[in-house]
Amino acid sequence: MESPLRIYLRAVRQEWWQLLSCAGFTIVGFYAAANNKDNRWLVMAMGLLAAFFLVWATYKAWLKTYTALQEQLEKNVKPDLAVTIRALRLFPDLEYPEPGKPKVVGTDFEFTVEIVNKSFAETNVTRVTVEVRDGTRKKYECEAWVYKLPTSTSPSAELYGPPVAPHVRETILTRMITHSFYGSGGFRGLMPETMAKDSLRIFAFDCNGQYAANIVGTIDVTVI
Repeated sequence: MESPLRIYLRAVRQEWWQLLSCAGFTIVGFYAAANNKDNRWLVMAMGLLAAFFLVWATYKAWLKTYTALQEQLEKNVKPDLAVTIRALRLFPDLEYPEPGKPKVVGTDFEFTVEIVNKSFAETNVTRVTVEVRDGTRKKYECEAWVYKLPTSTSPSAELYGPPVAPHVRETILTRMITHSFYGSGGFRGLMPETMAKDSLRIFAFDCNGQYAANIVGTIDVTVI
């Protein structure tokens, strides 16, 4: 294993060499010639400039290391969730103003999603919302009821129905563990035939932000 001192000296040398190769010394030489400076002044000026470049190279080497460390800390301190839709079913929301005469008043949905935490920072999902637009691009948004599917359930494009399992908020998302969830809800006043299905998105939220999954190109939407 290479010693830290050797790594540090190599980093400083690389930065210093880049600075020594710049036009700074040329400018000092032109200044000395234009102002009739003697060789002693020129050597002293060159030495001071080289010393300044060495200090600056030390700072630049530290800054690169510090920036890289902060990026790694950011990745490991802030969760990074990946949300994948595995199945989605849309069906009419029916009311019965008269016996035997159903009336469509909106669109209900159910889905299964997988959520994976790609960072070392543990978190939990605080809520999951579903967003869609109709043919006029009017936006509808609904917070879904979401429950964790049993861990023994293998991922597939099937819907399992409401399981007896903890709510999504009770599930701690640890690094690279896939958690499957079932969710359901509905859009009042949005008719299934007017829905722009390619605009449907599912958002998972934790305390740090929002993570989205778009159904386009991933699954087929089942409409009942």
